[in-house]
Amino acid sequence: MNNVIDIKDKDIRKFGGRSLGIPREIMPQIATKHIMDFVQSLPVSSERVIMHVGDIKPTQDSYMMEKVLQKQEYFEEHINNLKVKTLIISSDNYLLDGHHNYLGLCRVNPDIIVSVIRVNIPMTELLIRATLYKNATTQSYEESYEMLRKEGIKV
Repeated sequence: MNNVIDIKDKDIRKFGGRSLGIPREIMPQIATKHIMDFVQSLPVSSERVIMHVGDIKPTQDSYMMEKVLQKQEYFEEHINNLKVKTLIISSDNYLLDGHHNYLGLCRVNPDIIVSVIRVNIPMTELLIRATLYKNATTQSYEESYEMLRKEGIKV
């Protein structure tokens, strides 16, 4: 039996012109438990910033609509007590990781206020440092769909 998920009929959508267009498959992902270690390992300063989620710019080139809708539903149900993975942005306001959370929040309301960690380097440099970080991973769409399927979400 073939374990590869065929994604050609899945709803993979492209970001518009605001995105840097980096393919998801090479975007570094940093688990929540490693975020502070990653930020502290950087040789530049960072700061916690409060901003509208709609002011953040996407870095990756595309997203899975099913996953965005799942996040949107969760955020709508928990609007009065939002718990969102810490978002890391660059000095030029590009998002490092968490694009599906970002889009789910934007679909609820782009004026939602979020607390982010802004690293004081541009995304081009932050991407390199995140890719080299010892606990960074990558995940293809096939792997994402398989993860969702294992969680019992029909895709």
